[in-house]
Amino acid sequence: MEKQETWIFEPGLSQRDQLEKRYLNRMGCGKKANMSPRILDPARSVLNISLEIAKPRAIVQLAEVLTITETTIQGEGISIESPLWAGLASRSAPPLTLAVFAMTLGQALSDEVVHAKKSSLLLGYCLHEAGSQIIEQAADEMERLIQDIPAVKERARSRRFSPGYCDISLYNQKGFFQFLSPEKIGIRMSGSCGMVPEKSITAALLFSENLPSISPCPDCQNEACPNRRGKRVHSNK
Repeated sequence: MEKQETWIFEPGLSQRDQLEKRYLNRMGCGKKANMSPRILDPARSVLNISLEIAKPRAIVQLAEVLTITETTIQGEGISIESPLWAGLASRSAPPLTLAVFAMTLGQALSDEVVHAKKSSLLLGYCLHEAGSQIIEQAADEMERLIQDIPAVKERARSRRFSPGYCDISLYNQKGFFQFLSPEKIGIRMSGSCGMVPEKSITAALLFSENLPSISPCPDCQNEACPNRRGKRVHSNK
């Protein structure tokens, strides 16, 4: 098999106001206008510290989809088991391409969280939550960067999907690591298929000439699922 081309990205964070809003909401701070400076100022300080420490870095590879079964999307070099996403892929217009990526904020932020917890559980929690919001926004930016890769630039893309979410078993992580070798950007896999550093993710996007939807959620009966990423129909071309 011909070796896939690999891209390394260092995504920026262009939506700072949106990031702060999501972070403050997660912290239970509500609208900034109604917040005491004693709460708002320290919360912002923690976010600023996290942004200075976090160093988003990602590795990306493309895989042409070879076969689709009821439960699996088989790409060139990677197999993803997910009946829901396989169902979406089977209804999408070929050719289909998987864009698979891994991203981390680096070891320094994880170390800072551990250090902070020793002196203040609250500070440690704030840093942890700031990291979660930063990597989510960095992943959003990665979707836009991947869309600019010439091989998929003109195609419609799905929402990103990751091991451990929706109906994708965390054990798929092994396949993601074998395909990407994210050790090149400092990510390693634990025995339980988690990732180190903690603020790291793996994900895939499905590209097609035409997608009936950007996610398989319309076909899922679990309306209470916290990981549903939207139901809107996305058509292209």
